[in-house]
Amino acid sequence: MEPIAFIARLAALIPAPKTNLVRYFGVYAPGSPLRHRVLPKPPDPTKTRPIAPPRPARMSHADLLMRVFHVDILACACGARLRVVAVIQKPSAIEAIAAAILLSQPERGPPHRPPGPTNRQP
Repeated sequence: MEPIAFIARLAALIPAPKTNLVRYFGVYAPGSPLRHRVLPKPPDPTKTRPIAPPRPARMSHADLLMRVFHVDILACACGARLRVVAVIQKPSAIEAIAAAILLSQPERGPPHRPPGPTNRQP
């Protein structure tokens, strides 16, 4: 088959734009007098339907990490849940808080070795 003839056959299979590709006939046709008997009844608008609770516009960062990486960053080692108290973004405020924390802690010596048997080699 020639390439031009093949392309012409393929082009003939492409429908025209904005053409309805689903056609109904018989009782499902739009003009059928029996159509109202076979189509389902619309829901009663007077009945109250359950309403879903409103969802937040954005997910929290912790929820996104849980969804993507299955990591719960709000889980504490003691079993409790961490909570965000404040978000501080001004660098001057962050430096002041960090300086206050460092000044309030007593100076410590080097870290101690954990208790237990030692693995010294003679």
